[in-house]
Amino acid sequence: MDARRGAAAAVLLCLLLTVSVTAVSPGGRKEIDQGAFHPVHLRTDRSPGDVEDVRSPASPGADLSVLRRDPELSLPRLSSLLLRRLPARHPAIAVPKAAVRPALRGHAVRGAPTYYCRAGISRCTRGYPDGPGKDFYAAAGPSLRIGDWRGRTVTVTANGRSIEVTLIDWCACRSPHFLDLYWDAFEALGRPRTAIVRW
Repeated sequence: MDARRGAAAAVLLCLLLTVSVTAVSPGGRKEIDQGAFHPVHLRTDRSPGDVEDVRSPASPGADLSVLRRDPELSLPRLSSLLLRRLPARHPAIAVPKAAVRPALRGHAVRGAPTYYCRAGISRCTRGYPDGPGKDFYAAAGPSLRIGDWRGRTVTVTANGRSIEVTLIDWCACRSPHFLDLYWDAFEALGRPRTAIVRW
């Protein structure tokens, strides 16, 4: 069995060297330099711990000392070890890494805001009256109703100003209108014609 493995390893090594030498000129056939072949000596009468060094002075890069008399050394494993230790005949080709796209950090929606909940003009959402302080609430249009949106605090930016607004209701806004702000928030943003909402 060990003699069979040794013979198979020698045949495999010869095939690998032949492919490596003939691959130099893919465009046409080339004479193979007979000096490129070196004898490989395999010994099968050693103990499992012994290592047979088959390096040749003519091929200093080839470290084939892994050929050992080992019952666990199957032919596929032996071939993979040989491939890793054979000297490279061609320079390595650099393969560029796939471009990694940055993860999406939050959402941003642009549109035209409207307002409601202005004293004497329009009603407010039930449970959120127009109090004496700044009431920064809003009703969300379809583009803002993503996920668990009700109660979400968003940042509204317009006219160089930014405020935090809580989404408490929905509105039947149609493009380009996308957000219905309480009057206090609309006023704080300078009565904008366009705004950006981020969360």
